[in-house]
Amino acid sequence: MSTYTNRFGDTVVQYANVSYLAIALTGEIELSWPTQFQDTSLVVAHIMDVTPTVGAPRSITMPDATQTSVGQDTLITNLSGATPFNVLTNTGALIATIAAGNALYIYLTNNSTVAGAWRTVGFGLGVPVITSIGATALNANL
Repeated sequence: MSTYTNRFGDTVVQYANVSYLAIALTGEIELSWPTQFQDTSLVVAHIMDVTPTVGAPRSITMPDATQTSVGQDTLITNLSGATPFNVLTNTGALIATIAAGNALYIYLTNNSTVAGAWRTVGFGLGVPVITSIGATALNANL
C-alpha cells in the first residue's frame, strides 16, 4: 500500500481503505476511521497486528460508530507472548479481551449510537477443530 507525506505536518496520509496496520501498543490508544486526508496512522485497518508491551493494562478504543457504515470490520491479532489487551467501544465499554497469541474478527452490526453494537468471532490457540469426517454405509445393498 502506498502512502503519501502531508507537507503541512510531515505526517503520513493513508488511503481511505487501509488493508494492514502493525501497532506497538505501549499505552491506551483510540483509532480513527480511515479517510483520505487525515494526519494519523492509527486507523481501523482490515487486518491489525498488535504487539502490546508488558505492564499497565493496554486497550484499543474503536472510533465513533455513527461515523461509519454497518458491516465495518477488522481482524485483530495479539502477537504478544504473554500480554492480553482490551478492545473498547468509543464510550469505553468492553467489546472483547484478546489474549496473547489469539485473533479476533470484529464487525459492526448497529451504528445508531456512538458505542455501536459489535459482534466478534474468535480465533486462537487451543481451539478444537474438525480434522476428519468418517462415513458409514447403513445399507450396502442400496
